[in-house]
Order: sequence, then structure tokens, then C-alpha cells
Amino acid sequence: MRSRKELNIYLPVFLAMVFWSFSFIWYKQVFNYYDPVTVIVLRLVIAVPLLFILSLATGKLQRISRKDFKWFVLLGFFEPFLYFLGECYGVRLVTPTLASIIISLIPLLAPIPARILFREKFSVTNYLGLLVSVAGVILVIMGEKGSQPVSLAGVLLMLLAVFSAIGHSIFVRKLSENYNTFTIVTYQSTFGLIYFIPLFVFLGLNDFVQTHHTFRMLLPVIKLAIFASTFAFLLFVYSIQHMGMAKTNAFVNLIPVFTAVLAFLILKEEFNMLKILGIAVVIAGLVASQYNHYSRLSGKIK
Repeated sequence: MRSRKELNIYLPVFLAMVFWSFSFIWYKQVFNYYDPVTVIVLRLVIAVPLLFILSLATGKLQRISRKDFKWFVLLGFFEPFLYFLGECYGVRLVTPTLASIIISLIPLLAPIPARILFREKFSVTNYLGLLVSVAGVILVIMGEKGSQPVSLAGVLLMLLAVFSAIGHSIFVRKLSENYNTFTIVTYQSTFGLIYFIPLFVFLGLNDFVQTHHTFRMLLPVIKLAIFASTFAFLLFVYSIQHMGMAKTNAFVNLIPVFTAVLAFLILKEEFNMLKILGIAVVIAGLVASQYNHYSRLSGKIK
């Protein structure tokens, strides 16, 4: 009973991080064929109907209250709209590993609004674990030597994604008091698609129409839509509802770890002892950052 409860809490967020780590690899593959706005729109065109099908099939789609409509509009604006703009254009200018490392700044910043707005508790042990995890991320960065020169524009765009993700987590935390996971993710993606359509018409439609499309070109987009835009978001929002904003975002530090391994296996990026040490430190810090939550969970289910 205890192990099943722990699995139900931690497995969803773990899988979300795996899917988002793969997304940095799929971006690099798909950008050989499509521009960022086209990738985002194609990704959402696939994900939104899939989300509605899943939500309706499971009977989970709730009606949005008029008073909450503005929060869903803002939710979709921060993510996927602003987040995807920053992430897609940023990933084109930096390596997948560096992009995922910048994203790992989210856990450092997320506890601040979580504490101020929602009174979430984040103990000294949690903070120490988070700092240890960040130290591991720095080691992974140091292991990036020999890769392409760092682009300032790419870094700034990835930072836009970071702050957008924090804004997204704030609205998810607020809306999760009245709405389930399927409702939140389905409507955030729907509003995101609405925001992107005008950009696609002006920036990507002409090239898209003139391109000869093949399954090989579309396959990374399909993977992004199914795993990164659908299942990862469902799992992540579920985790925020059950673990809180700060502790869920702490798992984002796993993304550079998974991405470094995937970039080595798939893209043949360098993988050295410094990266391996950094990965070990990240995992150790992450375990410490979850200590109090794990203790309370164990106490409830003994």
C-alpha cells in the first residue's frame, strides 16, 4: 500500500520530466524541416483534439465558470504561448543540454511565489537539497566544454520560457482548487493555439503550403504533440495538484540530466565524467529537496 501511494505521487512528475527532456531532442530534429511557429502550431493542432477526446471520453471536461475565464486566458498566454515562443526559438540557438539547464532555473524561482501567494511550506532541508541539485546542474554545464559557442539571444529566449513557466504554475495552482487536470490542460492548449494562429498565418503559412511534407518530417512533431504537449502537461498539472507548486517544480532539475543522456545517445553530444558527477549530484539534491514531503507521505500511509 505504501509503495503504491508513493508511486502514484512521484511517477507522474518523473514521466513528465522524461517527456520534456525528449522534447529538446525532437526540436533539434524537426527544425531541419520547419520554422518554430509552424512546429508549435502543428504540435497544438494535434494535441488540442487529442486532449478534448481524452477529456470527453473520461468524463473529466468541466465547464469554465465566467469568473474564471480570465485566468484560463492568462494561463494559455503564459504557457503554451510565451513559453513555446521562448523555448522553440531558444533551442535553435543553444545546445539541447544548455537549453534544458536554463530551464532548470525554474525550481530556484518557483518557491518564491509558492510561498508568497499560496503559503506553501519549503523547509531549510528542501532549500539545501535544491541548492545541491543546482550545484550538480553547474557541473553538467562545465561538462559542456567543446560544444557550440553560447548565444546570448538563445539564453534570453530560454529565460523568457523560464519566467513564463513560473507564471503558468501560479495559474495552475490557483485553478486546481476548482478544476481537474484534464480541464486545465485542455483549455490552456486551446487558448495557446488561438494565440498562435495569427502568427502562423503571417510567418509560416506560405512556406508550409509550399513544402512537400513526408512522415519523417512530421514524426518529431507528432511526438512533441502526444508526449510533450499532452501527456507531460497532464502529468505535471496532476503533480502540482498533489504535491504543490514548489516541490513539483523541483523535479525540473532532472531535465538537464535526462537531456544530457539523450543528447549523447541520439545526437552524439559529448558525455564526460564531469557530466556524470553532475548528474549524481542533481539526483542527490533532488532527493533532499523532497525529504519533508516524502516523510509526511510515509507517515500518512504506514
